[in-house]
Amino acid sequence: MATEDKNRATAAAILPLVGGAANVASIAHCMTRLRLGLHDRTLVD
Repeated sequence: MATEDKNRATAAAILPLVGGAANVASIAHCMTRLRLGLHDRTLVD
């Protein structure tokens, strides 16, 4: 599987767990973490 396909699959798995794309206010990353700023933390599963 190509890297881009893996990234899309990972995003597709994460988004529903954080309340959907509309709930994501910001995204930041480093080598080991993906940080999401959310509009409503109560939507996180």
